[in-house]
Amino acid sequence: MSDEALALLIGEVENGNQNCIDLLCNLALRNDDLGHKVEKLLFDLFSGKRSGSPDIDKKSIRLALYYIKSPITI
Repeated sequence: MSDEALALLIGEVENGNQNCIDLLCNLALRNDDLGHKVEKLLFDLFSGKRSGSPDIDKKSIRLALYYIKSPITI
C-alpha cells in the first residue's frame, strides 16, 4: 500500500468513517511492517495521542486491538 493511499485512509478514519476503521483493523492483523504501522495508528487514535472525530466508535477499535494482541485459543 502506498503512503498516499494510507494517508487518505487515515484521513477517512479520523473523520469517523466506520468502513475505513474496519479496513484498518483488518490491515492491523498483518504480521509485517504495514500491519505494525496500522496497529500503532489505531492505538494512537484510541488512546487520544491522535485526534479524530468524536463519532469514531472507539469500542470497536478497542475490541479489534484486543483481538490483535490476544492469543487465539480453541
